[in-house]
Amino acid sequence: MKMLKPAIRLVLTALFVWAAVAKIADPRAFQDAIASYHLLPWLPGAVATVWLPWLELTLAIALWQPRFSRTSAAMLAMLCAVFLVALVQAWLRGIDITCGCFGDSSVVSGADYLPYLARDAGLVALAVVLWRLEKNAAPVETDAASYNPLVH
Repeated sequence: MKMLKPAIRLVLTALFVWAAVAKIADPRAFQDAIASYHLLPWLPGAVATVWLPWLELTLAIALWQPRFSRTSAAMLAMLCAVFLVALVQAWLRGIDITCGCFGDSSVVSGADYLPYLARDAGLVALAVVLWRLEKNAAPVETDAASYNPLVH
């Protein structure tokens, strides 16, 4: 059980760093992938193309900072839930998409959605488990938190 938190952190960090770097390296392909979902108008899609990879990278790194790990796990769970909802809506609407998650430009349609849905559901679950495990962690002492002006 002691190794569960670091193992989950390592998996989430590796996946989200990989995803972020792939998107940063080829923003045009990522923008095309976002457009294939038919969810966002052009401008919000372009904004997501720019900031989403950096958010993923920041959250992946923050998982290793005791002060931010619980919040980062919660935000990754929410982000993965949004990705899952985007996949489900495209699947239900019968839209052929380009996932764009890890720099993969393969077209997803029909039954091909199932592995992607399972992957995203698994990522939500992993992030939630980490969030729950971090809840039980001891609070981090900081100078500001331990400073008591009445004592000094």
